[in-house]
Amino acid sequence: TSIQIQGGQPFPTTGVGGVTVTIDGIKCPIYTVSPTALSVGVPYAVASNQTGLANIQVNNNGVLSNVVQLYLTDAVPGSFSQGADGIGYAAATHTNGQLITPSNPVQPNENITLYLTGLGTVTPAITDGAIASSTTLSYADLFNSGNLTVNFWDFANPNSGNSGTVGFAGLVPTLAGLYQINVQLPSGGLTAGDNVYVEFVTDAADVLEIQIPYGAGAVTPTDVAAKAEARQKAATSRLRALRTARAQMKTTKVRRT
Repeated sequence: TSIQIQGGQPFPTTGVGGVTVTIDGIKCPIYTVSPTALSVGVPYAVASNQTGLANIQVNNNGVLSNVVQLYLTDAVPGSFSQGADGIGYAAATHTNGQLITPSNPVQPNENITLYLTGLGTVTPAITDGAIASSTTLSYADLFNSGNLTVNFWDFANPNSGNSGTVGFAGLVPTLAGLYQINVQLPSGGLTAGDNVYVEFVTDAADVLEIQIPYGAGAVTPTDVAAKAEARQKAATSRLRALRTARAQMKTTKVRRT
């Protein structure tokens, strides 16, 4: 039997099908339980672990699993997508709440909202799995410390790679376990009609997986599921272009061999 906790309510740490999950001995908020998989949140207190490894264990109605170790970092931002695969168009909205789509693309200097996971600890802190306050915003500590940058890349335009202006990054009010970033797009360097990649950079992560349609007439993104082989071949050239462009932004004296 599968159990899924519905949105708009807290995520419990116990009592979901008799299952409890701990990381470093701390109970995790549970999103879903099925016969083959569990979906849980990483407790905020795990951030005090400085070893780089976290110990995970499942208690299934009194039966303990083996302890499994996974790598641990303070944050790995990951934007939700409009599809279920985490790539393609981002789950992002205009300030009026409308979804950003090819028929309703973003514009230069526009403020948009991106919805994410993995932004780490927040201030003021809240209980694991709790609903974020609608009156007091919980800011991501990465944002407070200046360790979060959002860049916009148009690989058809050599002048892209401009940073957006982040106005807020933290928990989404009235929901549990969801973050948002409010960011203003740059005024130039992007071409109308293109799909623009959104890059999240922190002190320990660099994530570039989702896109937003920019300006009028944005094309439909490649169907990755149907054209996986083509995407794999293109990934190397995109990454090479990204690294070259970023190096050129830092210094004109660096030349890739």
